Parts: sequence; structure tokens; C-alpha cells
Amino acid sequence: MNDQKKSWVTLSAHDAASALGSNPYKSSDDLVRQMVRAHHGLDREFISNPATEYGSLHEPLAVMDYMAESGYLPSSPEGFTHPHHDWIAAHTRTVEDGGIVNIACPYGQASNRTPEFKPSKDDPRQYSKIQMQMACTGRKWAHHFQWSQFGQLLEVVEFDDKWWADSLPVLLEFYHIYLNDLNNKAHLSAKVLEINTLVAKRLIDELNEVEERKKLVLSDLVKITKGREALLCGRRLEKDGAGWALR
Repeated sequence: MNDQKKSWVTLSAHDAASALGSNPYKSSDDLVRQMVRAHHGLDREFISNPATEYGSLHEPLAVMDYMAESGYLPSSPEGFTHPHHDWIAAHTRTVEDGGIVNIACPYGQASNRTPEFKPSKDDPRQYSKIQMQMACTGRKWAHHFQWSQFGQLLEVVEFDDKWWADSLPVLLEFYHIYLNDLNNKAHLSAKVLEINTLVAKRLIDELNEVEERKKLVLSDLVKITKGREALLCGRRLEKDGAGWALR
């Protein structure tokens, strides 16, 4: 392997659905940009969002419940590279008897007291991830464990030879697109920073509440002045094209 190839970013099982064009939240173009930027050592543009924060926070609880339900002791997450395709990699937990474990904490079911978990085949993001994890580890079955505080679902998923045969050429085509775009300067210029964390959402919600309260207070002040502009305790209440304002 030459020095140039050593710097290439592997395609992760986590992003298999995006590479295949079946992830509604991250397109294949978005993934190419992410991988090109990683190749050049640039910072990730995606930080986190409520769904990823929820999953990270609750995964330790989910692992404990998985152990209680399955009787298996999963390993810590380990890195694997496909034995024949070194541009594909996976990060997953393994268990004895030749299986892997995929832990999922669906954000959409976080507050549902009767959670409705999708079978893996109905969720391309999870199914693609699990299949590529098995391909990289050489394991033939997986436990797909979905968790919420109100319920869990344990599903056995077998390695799908047809899926792998159909998907590998598409994944390889995607990887060639990434390699051809390594020097595309459009990927290196900064986008507008986008932050969707729980903290940011809470602050925005608080700001919206303040703005709504401000409208109500202005309305009350207009009532005091009977709809006339006035000087109120050193602040001028006046009307312009945008409506009433306190200067």
C-alpha cells in the first residue's frame, strides 16, 4: 500500500446507507464531502443533533438491557477492515458464537410509551450498517437491539448474501467518486456552521418565548397610551412600518 492510499478515508459501515443513496438524512454527495474533508484533515462540519445525543446518552443503558435479555456479554466496540476490500471498515461489538451486536436507540420512540420499532429490513440505514458490519467481521448473524425507556426489541439478522452481492458494486462506484473528488476545492471551502444540539434548541425555544412575551408587553403599553406614540419612563413608544416598538 503506497503513502497516498494510506491517507484515503475508508467507507464506514455507519455510512453504508448514504453511500447507497438510501439515507434520507445524509446524501451520497454529503458523504463524499465529509470523506474528502477528513482526507485533508479538516474539521467535521456535523457536530451533533438531538437524535445522536440521545443515542450516545442512552447506549450504556441499552447495552445493560441487551445483556439481561440476550444472556450475551458483548465486547467493547472494535474496529474491523474487510479482509478483501481494505477501503471498507466497520466499528462494532461482537459476541461469542460468531455474532455481532448493533445497539440502536431510535430518537423517534424516545417518548412513546408503546414504542413501535421498525424491523431492520424496513430501515435501510440500520440494515445496511448491520450487513456491512457482518461483511467486515466475517460473522454470519447479528443481534439488532432497539431500546427505549419504555420497551425494547431484540431481532436476529442473518448475513444477506444477495444484499452484499448487489450492494458491493454500488459501494465501489461510490468510493471511486470519492477518490475522483479528493482535490475538489468546493469540498474544502467552509459551509455555514449548522448546530442542532439539544442545548441550542433549548436556547432558541427560550428566545422564542421571550419574543412572544415582548409582543404581549408592547400590546399592553399601546393600550396604556390609547394607541398613541408616547415617552414612557424615558423610552419612546412609537409605530413604524414594522409595527409598534419601544426605543
